[in-house]
Amino acid sequence: MTLTDRDRLSGTFSEVVEPMLSQRQRDLGLCGEVSGLADACGDWCCISQRLPCMYGRDMDASGRPTLDEIEEHFVALVEGRLTRDEADRWAARWVVDDGLDWDDISWWALSLLHGIDLPADKGGAYLHDDEQVRAWLAELRKRRTT
Repeated sequence: MTLTDRDRLSGTFSEVVEPMLSQRQRDLGLCGEVSGLADACGDWCCISQRLPCMYGRDMDASGRPTLDEIEEHFVALVEGRLTRDEADRWAARWVVDDGLDWDDISWWALSLLHGIDLPADKGGAYLHDDEQVRAWLAELRKRRTT
């Protein structure tokens, strides 16, 4: 019997995935973001769909995500490849790090993604609807070109 990646992942996280993570990834607390198969860059991403690399293959030399990666998270959210919860958790780890300095556009965009999953009511609607998220993506692209 041949084991698939999914079969291998059925073991506990600490036995299967954690040994593959670099110390830097563990230090950043990224272990909780791992949820599936390796993508082309060799990092672990979602099993059921292609998502932006959770470990920031597009990060700049400071270890922060680039504006390209931030935009890609907006695109994945708008296209349904990333849930609001996943986008919020990804952005949260950067927003809450007081030791990082951000340019205005990156901070604006990260601040929007952090909290993107806030409910508007008990009915399941979000505080910021899909139309507003698409408008933020358009605004991000506009700000990048000016």
